[in-house]
Amino acid sequence: FHAWIAAEPLAPGEPALASDGLAAAFCAVARGLCARRPVMLVLEDLHHANADGRAIVLALARLAPA
Repeated sequence: FHAWIAAEPLAPGEPALASDGLAAAFCAVARGLCARRPVMLVLEDLHHANADGRAIVLALARLAPA
């Protein structure tokens, strides 16, 4: 997760996160932040997002209360 966030190569032998695992990690971080105080997420140029980025946004959107 850290390598993906920091745009660094994976350490030798470190497995890559699958798209669903990456989205789950972002959701866990979002839940933790939202439990402490209100959070506002600003997205810019979402139309340039790759498939993993769009999956993360969709997973975060599903966390929002109806």
